[in-house]
Amino acid sequence: MGMDAVGRCSFSEHQDRGTNGRWPFCRIALDHLHDDVCESVRDYSVTVAPIVRSAGSRPECRARCPEGRGTRRASEGIIYAESIDEIVLRDYDSDMGRPRKRHIQLELQLPKLDKNKQRRGGYRPGAGRKPNGERAGASHVARAPLNKRHPQHVTLRVTSELGWLRRLDMYAAVRRALHTVLARHDEFRIVHLSLQNTHLHLIVEACDQKALANGLRAFQISAAKRLNAAYSRRRRVVRSGRVFTDRYHCESLGSVRQVRHALAYVINNWRRHREDDGTYTLLEGRLDPYASGLAFRGWREAIPPDVPLPERYEVPPVSRATTWLLGQGLQKAAAISMFEVPGPRNVAVVDN
Repeated sequence: MGMDAVGRCSFSEHQDRGTNGRWPFCRIALDHLHDDVCESVRDYSVTVAPIVRSAGSRPECRARCPEGRGTRRASEGIIYAESIDEIVLRDYDSDMGRPRKRHIQLELQLPKLDKNKQRRGGYRPGAGRKPNGERAGASHVARAPLNKRHPQHVTLRVTSELGWLRRLDMYAAVRRALHTVLARHDEFRIVHLSLQNTHLHLIVEACDQKALANGLRAFQISAAKRLNAAYSRRRRVVRSGRVFTDRYHCESLGSVRQVRHALAYVINNWRRHREDDGTYTLLEGRLDPYASGLAFRGWREAIPPDVPLPERYEVPPVSRATTWLLGQGLQKAAAISMFEVPGPRNVAVVDN
């Protein structure tokens, strides 16, 4: 089997990984087959010719490049190979700095078990946010949409580092915060409030959820600054930082009965905590001086027009109710007595 081959080679630059020099790379392509023909390329003379071994065998190809041209292996002399492709592959592999990297598929890493033999993430007993203190605070789930026709019962907890709130200087700080907030927010109204030793109760009205959040945020910031200032003056120690330990607890009041019970719970909360046996009271122990009882006109007992007030005491400023439930709706419920002792409520977890 006789066969001659003519090959054409083109040269390009190839970067050697081992050195900074550049080696010419010779690529040889078998274009045509002719008998007893050898051809030279215009720029680089390369002779490629088949060598016949015997009948039925594959032809060998011989390539010769001039000295100093072609690849390093081709410049050494004659190369014997079974095909021109083999010559190209040999020279390409010799110029590579390292063998081609073989990619290996990584194994799937399954989640490891913790010390309790459980996988991280998902539901497991004891998971979740831990209580901030002795008792768990308000839940951090998304709040329900607010209905502007329903009043809201809000509970705010105060840090124990601040001491008791039922003091004249602390009450004055909260009263000034009420003045500041109610004068600037038209869509947020505090209708009633009550100060206890460790927390505050508020009955508020708001046009929407954003107005409620902004109003309570402004009230907490203003009250915190003034409470820290009052504490610093009394203890002669500069105090700053957090005053309200958790997010506010809010309960929507959607019925007349619910509004009546919540209002009685707020303005008579001092009787539940047995703070009514002290000497600092209003109307001879009938009303709490640290609540907005004087602003309420739905008492079962009559309030005299001129109520004697203690020295340096001022009535807390509150807003007028605009919702039907706190106005005409409350008149349909049973009247609240000044001596009524409110029972336990689910919203007042901090009272236990």
